[in-house]
Amino acid sequence: PDLVDALNLPAETHGVLISSVADGGPAALAGLRGGTRITQVEGLSVPVGGDVVISINGTEISSMDDLMAYLTVKTSPGDTVTLDIIRNNGRQSQVNVTLQARP
Repeated sequence: PDLVDALNLPAETHGVLISSVADGGPAALAGLRGGTRITQVEGLSVPVGGDVVISINGTEISSMDDLMAYLTVKTSPGDTVTLDIIRNNGRQSQVNVTLQARP
């Protein structure tokens, strides 16, 4: 099965799967969740069970490149962004994240 099937999401879902969250980091402080188990997707071990980011401040996110480009060009440390996410239970919600300096 592909990743969308493994996550039990609609086929048209696009976004960035959060595989892990650093303790004490902005994502953890905002309540974002990383993967909780490993599954096989097209022969690869993939952490699943984490949140899927589908937009940032209303801008659709289809890939990690989209997310990084938005953060690099349109934000600075200290800014608060609103992420639309899909939780492991399939429910969509919003999370506000206050950005910190990148390591």
